[in-house]
Amino acid sequence: MEDKPPFRDELAIKFRADIETIAASLIRFCGLTHSMAIQHLDRALLRWLDFRLRFVDPKPRPLVYSRSFPKRLSGEVGRELGAFEQRSLAGEDLNPFQGKGLTKHHDTSGTKRQHRTDLLWAEWGIHHFHLAPPANGAGQYYSGRSKQLLFVVVFDNAIACLDIGTHGAMENRALVEAFVHSWPKEAERFRLKGVLPSTSPFQEEDIKKLRVAGVSSYVVVDGAVYVPGGITTASTPTRVTLASNQVAMGVNAIAQIGISEVIRDRGDWGEVDLPHLSLALTPRGIGICDDRSNKCWRLPRATGKWTNHPVARWHDLMLPEWIEGKVAEAVAKASG
Repeated sequence: MEDKPPFRDELAIKFRADIETIAASLIRFCGLTHSMAIQHLDRALLRWLDFRLRFVDPKPRPLVYSRSFPKRLSGEVGRELGAFEQRSLAGEDLNPFQGKGLTKHHDTSGTKRQHRTDLLWAEWGIHHFHLAPPANGAGQYYSGRSKQLLFVVVFDNAIACLDIGTHGAMENRALVEAFVHSWPKEAERFRLKGVLPSTSPFQEEDIKKLRVAGVSSYVVVDGAVYVPGGITTASTPTRVTLASNQVAMGVNAIAQIGISEVIRDRGDWGEVDLPHLSLALTPRGIGICDDRSNKCWRLPRATGKWTNHPVARWHDLMLPEWIEGKVAEAVAKASG
């Protein structure tokens, strides 16, 4: 039986609502602050993706250092950097060293614009980690705060260390300069070609005010203009908005898979089937579930023959494998 596009489109609309339900479940599971104080920013998917994209997926990565990185670090800072490097090489979870803003203090739906995300990360993809001992109390996740922060750009196969500084360095142009000078090919995506630089660069205080207002400011390095990834007028990351759109657009393909699987199993397709199908979070990832037949088709992961499949990439974006394992552990514990 040939697919009828209206069925697919109607199912896609239903699946988009299911995505909000899944995102809300993940927000609760991870303990994220989500006040929903601002109506047009209250979508669960936006809050979830801000966390999802800022969270550094645990995997072994070496640390590589910029040309301007301090050559020698003595005392506590040197010791904690060495410990951080060993954790990174071992593939341990580095996110406790990001600080509580990752889950608690930042909220895309909050009333305070300056607290809706990490604005430095939103603009340039630069994370900061506290060089402090790990948490040692029962039930504690985050490390202690430290005066000295490690500013980095996280890649899939390495962590590029730009510099060490205080919280006051968030608006320091030297961080972008270190990135451009040390990894020019990677920084090329930020370069705005064919534009003459201004003779009056933005001051650090101006950069801070512009970020909070939802305006990105350029940086001039060696006579070239570099423009950050972007902050929306609501002071949320542009990349989160783009990822949200990507998730929504990918649902059409997932709806088509749902129709194909039902046809394969039952040999027919009817509008009556729509209420029985849903996208759901399971201990084995996100799946297309049919409550009438009690079946669930798990979406693939972007590995092996599925590496470049759009649905598999969608699955990895929406639900990283590290949290799939946590969900499975929680379900097993609850049922045991």
